[in-house]
Amino acid sequence: VVTVVTVGLDTILGHLATIGWWFALVIGLEVLITACDAAALAQFLASDGRSRVVSYGRVLIAQVAGRAINAVTPGGNLGEVTKVTMLLDHAALPRVVAAVLRYNVVVLLLSLLTIAVGGAITALVLELPRSIATALYVGAAVSVLVAGGLVWLVRRGLARSFVALAGWLRILSRKRRARWKQTLEDIDARLLPRHLPAGSKRRARLRARLGGGVAWVLVSRALSWTSLWILLAAAGEVVSLGFLAAIVSAGVLIGWIASVVPMGLGISESGNYALFAGLGVDPALGVTIVIARRVTTVLYAALGLVMIATSATVDRTRRARRRRHRA
Repeated sequence: VVTVVTVGLDTILGHLATIGWWFALVIGLEVLITACDAAALAQFLASDGRSRVVSYGRVLIAQVAGRAINAVTPGGNLGEVTKVTMLLDHAALPRVVAAVLRYNVVVLLLSLLTIAVGGAITALVLELPRSIATALYVGAAVSVLVAGGLVWLVRRGLARSFVALAGWLRILSRKRRARWKQTLEDIDARLLPRHLPAGSKRRARLRARLGGGVAWVLVSRALSWTSLWILLAAAGEVVSLGFLAAIVSAGVLIGWIASVVPMGLGISESGNYALFAGLGVDPALGVTIVIARRVTTVLYAALGLVMIATSATVDRTRRARRRRHRA
């Protein structure tokens, strides 16, 4: 509220009116983004030759539902549990959890690399004070180091490492960790195709599917950056490469911080206000972009929650029919 009052409601409404029918294109891109994310998850979930293939339609429903839950809950992580729950009727637990972990690891790695590359481009292209440019270079280096650490964790055993940390923090008991040991080892083995013989056709096929999943995530993020550029251009601000790199890389950090509250209310607005003002651009435009993108978030949240309710109702009906048939 403070941010909107500071900017001026009339100014924001004016920018939104300028965007006008371009909203339709942005919403269409959001549909494509979700479709690409679902395609990535489907590739990560793809059978290695022994298990049945989960249909793309089922994965798409789980992806939309998970995104909806992430949008309306603090932390933005409960949606991942929702995805796992909705896919458990169609695949084994280690397979589903490994697929969701793969997706999130790839997204996190891409976000870290976005911060690194975007920060470096911003420092090189834009005329910034030396202190800010130095901070951007340091941030880029730290992001690369964190990305390397994440890759090391995956190769070491991501699931076991997190559970071991939870045990060290006394969140999980030793008995529960022992009970989960085999499942965790199965999940970690599925994260990388090392559980398959080297040189085997199944291993090569799984590696190709992992590569396909990564490619779909890259397409999804490229569409997201395109959507942002369209909103800025439609609002009357055709940005340079350096400016776009700055708002994309800084936007990742703002998004992480904003996830502590549902839909980033307040944090996203104030963060973009400070970012655009710091870059010498009308801060009202930054707030407008947040509000414009939140329109699609609300639409997806509503759609996803309806999908969850519908899916649960259909599943209950099917189980009831099976019980009556057996009786």
